[in-house]
Amino acid sequence: AGIAMDRRTNGAVVYENIFGGDSNVLRELVVGADFIHSLRLVPFTVAAIHVVASLNVGFLLLDRSDGECIHTIGLAAIAVDRCGAPTAGGRDQGVQIQGDLLPLGSDGHRLLHYQIGVFNGNGINAADNNADKDLIGTLQLQPLKGWSIGAFGWLGNWTKDGITVERNRWSVGTKYDREGWSARAEYIKSYGHKLSEYNAETGSWSGTGIADAFYVTCGVPVKSWLKMAIAYDQYRDQGNEQTRHSLYSIAANFRPHKNLQLQLSYRYHENKLLADPYYNELWFEAFFRF
Repeated sequence: AGIAMDRRTNGAVVYENIFGGDSNVLRELVVGADFIHSLRLVPFTVAAIHVVASLNVGFLLLDRSDGECIHTIGLAAIAVDRCGAPTAGGRDQGVQIQGDLLPLGSDGHRLLHYQIGVFNGNGINAADNNADKDLIGTLQLQPLKGWSIGAFGWLGNWTKDGITVERNRWSVGTKYDREGWSARAEYIKSYGHKLSEYNAETGSWSGTGIADAFYVTCGVPVKSWLKMAIAYDQYRDQGNEQTRHSLYSIAANFRPHKNLQLQLSYRYHENKLLADPYYNELWFEAFFRF
């Protein structure tokens, strides 16, 4: 089991069983401390020697492992995973420190969020595939409760079949989420080729080795069980107009139960990499929480 500092009692509490299966590997340990009543440095995630944690990496405001985000966003995340590495839903094994500082306003929300970690760079439940580690971090400000502005960085590489590709990315974004209303926008820049761009016969690379992406989405509550969302999502595989793929979406999110979310969405594509770039899609998705 894991031990955490309870925010209400400042006492040690058992919060979850975090030993996985037949393994004695510690998955995650959250600790914190109150130095003074007005400055509470909790939580921050740590892992010691021989402790490998499966964690959400601190890159993007969009949490790709969260079913709450199933609506509308899909293309922009390709800029993060384009090299060919497993996505693992935005999770990886590594060591991470994170926390929230500086209470602000009458509601006491934290002004500053920080998160930095060193990761294998090969996803969860997978051994590292080279001797290098990926450094991933974020610094975010929350000037108003529910409104965040963040910058993100990722330095690393990935290896397969003896071929190593650079994996360097940065991103800036902002989001607002309060009382059912939500809006989010991010720009992502990626440096490093895809594995598929390597020519083994000549030892050379095709393409520019640069990609970028941008998305903006907003959601409006209609009923307690219904939320409507619209989005524009863009990915440019070589960082230029000739490789742009744009996606326009509208979605209805239904929540008949707190642990069940259903989504029906219409998506219009403009993909300049295809001979016929324009096509339509109708999607139905479901998210179950256990």
